[in-house]
Amino acid sequence: MLILGSGPNRIGQGIEFDYSCVHASFALSDAGFETVMVNCNPETVSTDYDTSDRLYFEPLTLEDVLEVVHAETLAGPVAGVIVQLGGQTPLGLAQALKDNGVPIVGTQPEAIDLAEERGAFGRVLHEAGLPAPKHGTAFSFEEARAIAVEIGYPVLARPSYVLGGRGMEIVYDEPSLADYLKRHAGLISEHPVLIDRFLDDAIEIDVDALYDGTELYLGGVMEHIEEAGIHSGDSACALPPITLGGYDIKRLRSSTEAIARGVGVLGLINIQFAMAGDILYVLEANPRASRTVPFTSKATAVPLAKAAARISLGATIAELRAEGMLPKEGDGGTLPIGSPIAVKEAVLPWSRFRDIQGHGWTPSSARRCAPPARSWASTPPSAPPTPSPRPAPTGRSRSRGGCSSRWPTATSATWSSRPARWSASASRCWPPPAPPRCCAATASRPPWSASTARAPARTASAPSSS
Repeated sequence: MLILGSGPNRIGQGIEFDYSCVHASFALSDAGFETVMVNCNPETVSTDYDTSDRLYFEPLTLEDVLEVVHAETLAGPVAGVIVQLGGQTPLGLAQALKDNGVPIVGTQPEAIDLAEERGAFGRVLHEAGLPAPKHGTAFSFEEARAIAVEIGYPVLARPSYVLGGRGMEIVYDEPSLADYLKRHAGLISEHPVLIDRFLDDAIEIDVDALYDGTELYLGGVMEHIEEAGIHSGDSACALPPITLGGYDIKRLRSSTEAIARGVGVLGLINIQFAMAGDILYVLEANPRASRTVPFTSKATAVPLAKAAARISLGATIAELRAEGMLPKEGDGGTLPIGSPIAVKEAVLPWSRFRDIQGHGWTPSSARRCAPPARSWASTPPSAPPTPSPRPAPTGRSRSRGGCSSRWPTATSATWSSRPARWSASASRCWPPPAPPRCCAATASRPPWSASTARAPARTASAPSSS
């Protein structure tokens, strides 16, 4: 089984996708497959010598991947290639690989196109009866101008098939639109540009989910702390959501299932919603592992990437529940009241930017951590809790990153003596604590949060950071 990694890391891209690839390799190896990793970054766990049975340290281009497939075919039959765990780079190779006779497992290239091509995705939403911000697609300035006039300025302009908000801008008038299309001609030469109504004063929501073709497992619902418009790679968010009620979670569940079914997802899907008033808008869907999969997995103690790899090869959610990989009952949308809260915050390497304003819409955080607090509403003590040292690996032994361990909650965290200034409104501190490579420290959930409560608290170990 071949797994395509994320390729060279840069600020805002790579590490979280590496996590998913590593855990998929472990899960498939445990299921009896020989795993082959294709990646070209020496600073990732996926390129460790003992992560997979074989490693090809090659660029993620069509020619190189086809050569790897050919070499592996000479050694024996290739069960397939997984493209949905390494981010946008392998996703963009899916159709070309299939056209060359390479078997793609999990979500198929045709389904990927339905989610990635903005016009096709709009038709999926229309058939499902789900609202989206008023939008249109254009290949020329004349088409874009007509759409913007119909929607009304300001509009949000963005290309198709891009990662991390690349080429996304708010456009306030016609000259700005013309300038935008001129500057981003390279991004829209093959795929259309999407012109969206810009939502103001909305709550953004991220959902990670698994779909096996018939059943949905809602991995986690994350509520952004900032207003809608901050890229999910740079935003702070809380899981479980703080201000959403049980009815909102039901709407998110039904919308997620309708989109996963309409697109044809088999494995992981990430969907971004925006709540404006009482209207739940669908912003976009990514039929792949997202940046938030490691955070969601740690916060809920469920190995989503491992489950996605198994689903890609035909396992059902019911079978994974029976095996113990997924909870026997409930999911990330039915966490009980009083369950821990995990808060994700971005770590921004300001020293790497030319200026404070220079990074635009593209995510700029080098990594994400979860600064802990004992409760959502109260200000933490002047000394923030630092998670205890990571416990020894359990299960399959690995030299780096492949362990399965439970991260400490706020009650088991040790306290650092370093002073810090905290903001209670967003649970941030400055200077930030020095956690391990990724931490998912938690806090007690306030009794006034209104998510439904059916599932018992998880006691299984959460996958560690890769």
